[in-house]
Amino acid sequence: MDKAPESLRYYSVDEVAECVSGITSETYAELWNYLGQAENPKPVGGDGSEGTTEEPIVSSGEYGTDLVAAWPHLSESARQNICKCAPESA
Repeated sequence: MDKAPESLRYYSVDEVAECVSGITSETYAELWNYLGQAENPKPVGGDGSEGTTEEPIVSSGEYGTDLVAAWPHLSESARQNICKCAPESA
């Protein structure tokens, strides 16, 4: 479990917390806690004003809130839970 699941490579930690079925409450809380502490967060969606972006940003580790960037900082139990719940790669 050295690397985040390939099928979640482009997800941010909040997307994993909210969109991946089977995430435990402990993992959910850890992901949101990490989001609050991450440096260089991915800009949020919006209308393009006040630092928001209209278009989704696809990234794979460039931002501190990407799952790939957060992976080494997550607990072993959170990583196991995320791997178990990750959709299979196409």
